[in-house]
Amino acid sequence: MQRVTILPESDTIGTRTYYSKKALFSRDLQRHTDWIFLEAEDFDARYTCVSDGSRIYYLDADLNQPADMPAFQGRGLMLADGPLLRGTINGHLTVADRAGNILMKDQDLSLLEGGVRSRTVTWYPHEHSFITYPVLEGMSDTGLQDELNRVIEEKAKGFWRFRPDPEDPYFFPIVEVYSTVQIKKDLMHIDLLEYEYWFGAHGGHTWDNVYVNIRNGKVYTLDDLFKSPAEARKRLSGKVSEAMAEERGKYFEDEVQPEQLQRFHLEDEGLLIYFDEYEIAPYAAGMPEFYIPYSEIMDLIDTEGDFWRAFN
Repeated sequence: MQRVTILPESDTIGTRTYYSKKALFSRDLQRHTDWIFLEAEDFDARYTCVSDGSRIYYLDADLNQPADMPAFQGRGLMLADGPLLRGTINGHLTVADRAGNILMKDQDLSLLEGGVRSRTVTWYPHEHSFITYPVLEGMSDTGLQDELNRVIEEKAKGFWRFRPDPEDPYFFPIVEVYSTVQIKKDLMHIDLLEYEYWFGAHGGHTWDNVYVNIRNGKVYTLDDLFKSPAEARKRLSGKVSEAMAEERGKYFEDEVQPEQLQRFHLEDEGLLIYFDEYEIAPYAAGMPEFYIPYSEIMDLIDTEGDFWRAFN
């Protein structure tokens, strides 16, 4: 089959062309499908594989669905791999036979501590954006498991803040969120990385780390790690400011204030304090990170507190 690209007479679409809806035309251009396809790719000399966002199927040169080819629920593409079909359905690598029977589907299964498992699901809040997040399975306390899964899903989906405007269908961002989960002793760590692109010079990234006690569902903040949060923030901001002074001119200001310390990551031997893009430095600096060994702040840590004891 042959494809032709037809663009509207408009200079407002620009780089969004790739994200426009697609249609297939007959060779004589007398017949065409609706403009509904998010993806379309040659399958072989006879068929094209298409996805309209809810189904994956095939069309012949007359734009009809052939009886000898299957259809799949979901979005993605399933292309030829010898006698089999291989591709992605809702972001998961999938292998099927030509009758449409799923032979293998990668669910990104992970075995966590205590026999708990996680599998990855994908949510599409918009035609060209996706959010992946893990779902916990195998916990003996199913009520707590449901609560933890609610926290994970809520945190991941919270990155989608855009509300489409029916009057301006070409005004939208590209949002991609990747999430993982780990469990160490009684502490569940949700790692979320977001990429957001508004069709400018470049996209932006956000890194979020969420720590939850798997025994009671408590979500911890940085302050929960210390005996005196105010004193700890003062010491930590001082250490960050000292590190900033070693690269003077790289940052917007010469120091950070205690209340600016919001994002953190627990390392094996220390605490990583980091900042969003543009928060304290230009985009070229990325997300500035400052590592502080636990040994330098051990006098401030509440070693008898729930947060510290959850992973130590």
